[in-house]
Amino acid sequence: MLSAKGVSLGLGLGLGAWGPVLLGVVGVAGAIALYGYYKNRNAEPAAAEAV
Repeated sequence: MLSAKGVSLGLGLGLGAWGPVLLGVVGVAGAIALYGYYKNRNAEPAAAEAV
C-alpha cells in the first residue's frame, strides 16, 4: 500500500485515500435520494384517494 506517492487504495480514480470516502458519501446520498423518491411515490396515491 505504501509507495513513493503515499497511501493508495488502487481505485484508479486518482483520489488516493479519499476515494473510498467520496464513494461512500455518494453511495449514502444516493440511498437517501432513492428512499425519499420511493417514499413520496408511494404516498401520492394514498393522498389522492383521501381527498
